[in-house]
Amino acid sequence: MNVFAIFSLLSSVFCLILGVVIASRNLKNKINIYFVLFCFLISISAFCEFMYRHIYDYKTASFFLKIAGVWGLTPIFLFLFTLYITGYIKKTIPKILISIVHVFCSIVFILAVFTDLFWKLDPLRHSWGYAYKAAHSNLLFLLCTNLLLSFIVLSQYYLIKYYFTVKDERKKSQIGYIVIGSFIPAVLSLIEFILVGLHYAIPDMTHFGISFMIGMISYSIIKHELFDLTPSTVGENIYDNVNDMAFISDTYGIIKSINNSLIQKMGYVSNELIGKSIDVFFESRDFGNKVLANIDELRVLTDQETSLKTKEGQNIIVSFSTALIKDKKGNFSGLLGIAKDITEKKKVEIEISNRLKIESIVASIATILVQSKKNMDEALREVIIRIGRVTKADASYLFLFSEDKKQMNTNCFWINEPYAKNYKDFNMFSYESDNLRWFFDRISNDNVIKIRDIAEIPEAAKNEKIESKIFGLNAFLVVPVKFENNLIGFLGLGNVALPKQWDNTEEVILKMLSNNISSYVNRRKAEVALEKNVQMQKLMNSLLELQLKDYALEKILELSLGLILEIKGFSREKKGVIFAYNEETNKFKMVATKNIDVKVLEKCNYLGSENCYCRQAITQGKLIFTSNIGEGHVIQHENMQEHGHYCVPIYSVNKIIGLLNIFLDKEYIHSVEDEEFLLSIANVLSGAIRNKEMEASKEKMRAHLIQSEKMSAIGQLAGGVAHEINNPMGVILGFSQILKTKIDINSPDYIAAQSIEREAVRCKKLIEDMLTFSRLPKKELEHTNINTLLSEIISIVKTQANVKDVEIETVFDSLLPHKKVNRNQLQQVIINLCNNAVDAMPKGGLLKIATRTIMAEGKPKEISIMISDSGLGMSEEVKSKIFEPFYTTKEVGKGTGLGLSIVYEIVKSHQGTIEVTSAPGNGAVFTIRFPVDD
Repeated sequence: MNVFAIFSLLSSVFCLILGVVIASRNLKNKINIYFVLFCFLISISAFCEFMYRHIYDYKTASFFLKIAGVWGLTPIFLFLFTLYITGYIKKTIPKILISIVHVFCSIVFILAVFTDLFWKLDPLRHSWGYAYKAAHSNLLFLLCTNLLLSFIVLSQYYLIKYYFTVKDERKKSQIGYIVIGSFIPAVLSLIEFILVGLHYAIPDMTHFGISFMIGMISYSIIKHELFDLTPSTVGENIYDNVNDMAFISDTYGIIKSINNSLIQKMGYVSNELIGKSIDVFFESRDFGNKVLANIDELRVLTDQETSLKTKEGQNIIVSFSTALIKDKKGNFSGLLGIAKDITEKKKVEIEISNRLKIESIVASIATILVQSKKNMDEALREVIIRIGRVTKADASYLFLFSEDKKQMNTNCFWINEPYAKNYKDFNMFSYESDNLRWFFDRISNDNVIKIRDIAEIPEAAKNEKIESKIFGLNAFLVVPVKFENNLIGFLGLGNVALPKQWDNTEEVILKMLSNNISSYVNRRKAEVALEKNVQMQKLMNSLLELQLKDYALEKILELSLGLILEIKGFSREKKGVIFAYNEETNKFKMVATKNIDVKVLEKCNYLGSENCYCRQAITQGKLIFTSNIGEGHVIQHENMQEHGHYCVPIYSVNKIIGLLNIFLDKEYIHSVEDEEFLLSIANVLSGAIRNKEMEASKEKMRAHLIQSEKMSAIGQLAGGVAHEINNPMGVILGFSQILKTKIDINSPDYIAAQSIEREAVRCKKLIEDMLTFSRLPKKELEHTNINTLLSEIISIVKTQANVKDVEIETVFDSLLPHKKVNRNQLQQVIINLCNNAVDAMPKGGLLKIATRTIMAEGKPKEISIMISDSGLGMSEEVKSKIFEPFYTTKEVGKGTGLGLSIVYEIVKSHQGTIEVTSAPGNGAVFTIRFPVDD
C-alpha cells in the first residue's frame, strides 16, 4: 500500500467523522445539512480514491474511479453552504436560482456516475496507483467543469466579501478560518494544473486539500461552535450579539465574561474587566454594593434605573436587571447582569417633563395677561418680573419698537436684588435702532441672540458692548417678538454677576412667551385704539359744541385744551398750551394753558426767536415730536423735569394762526395715529379761531359802519352849526378886541374884555375844527416813504416828549412799501396820536412807533403803523367812545374832543383802518393799516 493511498484513506475517515459529529448535533439547520453532505461526498470520493490507488485489479479500479466522480458535486454544496452561512441566500439570491442549482446538482450526479462524460474508462497505472483520464474533447464536459469552477469562484467571492463587511468579530473570525481553508485546495489544484500542463505526472492532491479546508472549518466549530445550535450555543449567541449590555459574574460578584455590546458602549476591552468586581460598572458605588448584597441573598433586580460609568468617564443611564445562573443540579453558580441603555429614552422623558413644566410656566404667566385688568404697561411689567424669577435670571426685560422701527423703548425692565439698587431708572430705557445696528439686524432677521460672555460680542457691535457694560450685564439672551411676521419688539434675560451658559429651557420659555406677549400687545393696542377712537369722536363732538357757545375765544380754547388733555396716555400730569397769533404784536401768544408752571408762563408767554420745538413747528410748518427734552433744550428753568412734546401747528388755509403744545411723559412712544388725531384737533381749533375772528371782523365792520354813519351825521350837523355861528362869533371877537383897546389896562373891565376875547378865539378854533371835520380838504396824494415821514414827525414831538420825560423808541420795517398819502394829513394824524400818548404818561414812560409789512400769499398786503405808550391806559367804555366827536377825557379847556375824530376821518379817507387796544394801567396801542398800492 503506497503512501498516497494512505493519505486518501485518512482524508475519507476524517471527513466522515466530522460529518457524523455535525449530523449528531443538529440537522435542522440548512447550514449544517449542506456541510454534512459536503463532508460525506468528500469522504466517499476520498475512499474511492484510496481503493483505486492500492488495488491492482483493472476492473475494480475502473469501478471506484467511476464512483469517485461524485466529488464534482462538492463545488455546488460548497456554494450553497457559503450562501447560507453568509446570509446572502436571504439578501441577494432569488429562490428560483437555488432551485436551478439543485437541478444542476442532480444532473452532474447522474452524468458523473452513469456516463463516461467526465472520465474515460481506461485508467492509467502509475507508481501511486491507478489514475483517471479526463475526456477533454467533450463540449458538455467543458461546460460542466466551467460551471463547477464558477461555483468555486463565487463561493470565494462571497466569503471574502462577507469577511470585510461583517461587524461581529466572532463571525469574522469564523469566516477567516473558512477562507484560509478554501484557499489550500485551490492552490494545490492550481499547482497540479500547471505541472500537468508541463507534462509532469503527479498524484491528485485535491482530496487532501479539501480535507484541510474541512479541518479549518472544524477548528472554527471547536473554537466558536459555529454550527452547534443547541440551547446553550443559542444562548451564548444571543448573549454576544444582543444590543443590551450584559456580563456574567461568579457567586462572589467577580466578572467572568462581558458581551460585545458592553465592550463597544463602555469602551473597555475584555481583559480590563475580567476578574474585577461588578461594582466597577456603576457610577454609584452604593448601587454596586446593592447588587453584591442581592447576590449574597440570592435575590434578583428588575428594571432598576441606574447609571454606568464608561472608561472615558461618561454616564450611561440604564435599566438594570439580574438573573441567577444555576448548574444542571439547580445550584447557584453565577449571576447574569443585563443593562438596557435608556439614555435616549430618559432624554425624551426629561424633554417631555421639561416641556410640560415649561408649558405650565408659560400658561401661568400667560394667565396674567389674560386676566389682568391693569393697563398694558403694568400687566407687562408683572409678566417680566415673573419671567425673571422663574428663570432665576438677574434681569428680564421687554423692549417695544416704535412703528417706524427707529426707536426701541421699554418700561418693562426687572433687575433682581441686590442689583436693583444700582438701577435708579431701569424702567425707562430708550435707544435709537441705528445706534445698535448689529443687534437690530439680527433681531430683524428672526435670530435668537445668545451671549454667554460680553467678551464674545464681535468688534462690529461696539455700541452693544458699551451698553452691556453700562448696565452691568455680563451675559444676555434675546428673542424677537413678532406678530404676523411683523417685528414689534424683543424679550430677553440678562446675567449681572457672572457669564452664563444659556440652556434650551430658557430659550423655549422666552420664545413661547414672546408669542403670548405679541398677541397681548396687539390686542391691547387694538383695544386702546378703539377706546381712543371713541374718546376722539367724543372729543371732536365736544369741541364742535363749544364753538356754538357764546364764549370768548380764550375761554373756548381753554375749555378745548382741558378736554384734549383728558385723552388717556399723553401725560399723567395733563399739561398743555395753546398759542394764538396776535397781528398787533406779530407774535404767538399763550391764550390757553393747563397745569403749566409759572416759570414756563413767564418764559414762554410769547414765542420768541429761540429755536425751541414750538418755534420749529411754526417755522417748518409741521408737527414736531420729541420723546424727551432735558438740559439740551433752548429754554430752561429751575427744577425743570424731563418730558416730551407734541407741537402741532394750527393752520387757516396756508397761514399758521396758532399752535397746540401737548406735554408728554418722558420717553413717550409716538405713533402715526397720535399725529393724525392731533392734526384733526388742530383743524377743529382752527375752525374755532377762524369763526371768532370772523365774528370779531363782522363786529368791527358793524362798529365802523355805525361810526361812519354817526360821523357823517355829526359832520353835516357840525358843518351847518359852524357855518351859522361862524359870522356872529367873528363879530363878537372883533368888537371884544376893539373894546379891549378902549379900556384902561388897569381897569377891572379890561380883564372882562380880555376874557371875552380869549373865549371867542377858542370858539373860533372850535368852529374851524368843526369845519375841518365836516369837510376835509381835498389835497393831492403823493408817493411817500412812511418811515422817512415818521422820522420827520418824531423830531417835531421829541421836544414835548423830553419835557415830560418820555423816551421814544422806533422799530421800522426797512422793506416797507411806499404809499400814496396826503403828507400833511398823515402828519396831522401821527402828531395827534403822539401828543395824546405823551399826555397819557404824566410821569414819563415809553412811546414806541413801529411799522410793519403784513404779507398775504407771499406778497405785501397792508402797511401797519403802530403807536403805543406805557401810560395809564383806558377802560372799555372809553375805548368804545374815543373816536366820537366832542368826546374827551381831558380837563375843560384842554381839548375839543375832535382830535381823534379828525384822525379817524383822515385814515378813513385813505381807505385805511384804525384800532386801539388798551386796558387800565397797561398803556394803549393805536394800529393804523393802509392797503398797499397796486
